[in-house]
Amino acid sequence: MKRAGFTMIELIFVIVILGILAAVAIPKLTATRTDAKASKGASEAATALQDFGAYYTAHGSFLNSPTGMTNVSFNGGDTHNGVQLVVDGKKCLKYTTNDTNGTVKIEDGDDASEIVCAAVKGAVDIDGKTHTFGGTGISY
Repeated sequence: MKRAGFTMIELIFVIVILGILAAVAIPKLTATRTDAKASKGASEAATALQDFGAYYTAHGSFLNSPTGMTNVSFNGGDTHNGVQLVVDGKKCLKYTTNDTNGTVKIEDGDDASEIVCAAVKGAVDIDGKTHTFGGTGISY
């Protein structure tokens, strides 16, 4: 007798094996996405700080808007009162500038307890610190 196809039990075993593989792979994929977002956020946090410092060194003061100083995504607002770094739609870090002494203070943003924000803070060691930039401007 010649068999033409698979039995029902063979198909059930294949489906169960595929289900087990999917159950293992999906959480790993989710963790990889979170790590990628955190890595991007950490890079943006460091870039924003460097951009603010470069702008202050070149001009001797900070702008009210981060838009003129960096391309990093902030929530808008006034840098002297604090603007928040946006990572994956979450406000992770708050940057506050001070023209008098050339400092940028970085502290927790509104969504600091979110998973992505916690990973960003863990990846960079700039949170909770005041960074001082010198110079009185560069002549062009």
